[in-house]
Amino acid sequence: MSLSIKHFRLTYIIAAALSLLAVSTPEASAQCARGQKSFGVNAGYVTRNKSAVAGIEFQYGFSSHFRIAPGARCIFRNNDRDAIQLDLDTHYPFNFTGDRAALYPIVGLNYSWWNSHSRTQDTAVDEDVSTRKRNFGLNAGAGFEFTATSTLKLHFEARYSMVKSNSSLQLVAGIAYIF
Repeated sequence: MSLSIKHFRLTYIIAAALSLLAVSTPEASAQCARGQKSFGVNAGYVTRNKSAVAGIEFQYGFSSHFRIAPGARCIFRNNDRDAIQLDLDTHYPFNFTGDRAALYPIVGLNYSWWNSHSRTQDTAVDEDVSTRKRNFGLNAGAGFEFTATSTLKLHFEARYSMVKSNSSLQLVAGIAYIF
């Protein structure tokens, strides 16, 4: 099965799940209130090394249309490359569908540790030789969130991390506890 069919299937499953949640829990609200906090996990795909990514994220709402979202992500090794990313993003949510769903642009800063691995061909010792690049960068993208209950929200984000010689598109889906 090709990657595009798998991606389409995953997108279809996420859209179907969000549609079912939209019908099932009418008391939830996506309104980002001042002082609202959430903590969650996310996972997805990174184009730089065609690998999986997993991370954690905290959100704090300063108003109904502005919040910060610091986070940390681990990009798993593939094609002899992996990374750790620290993000400090801002979100500007625009609510719709009765305040249960929101779209938001993402703008932020990024600090990345990209590692390139290679193996030595020495017959006595097989060593992993790594080259590390640490750089600051910028994040830009968009997200969609759906508040399933008063304490649970789901989100999907597409962001482009612009980092010197290691820029990548990241597609992630996540779940967060609202408190």
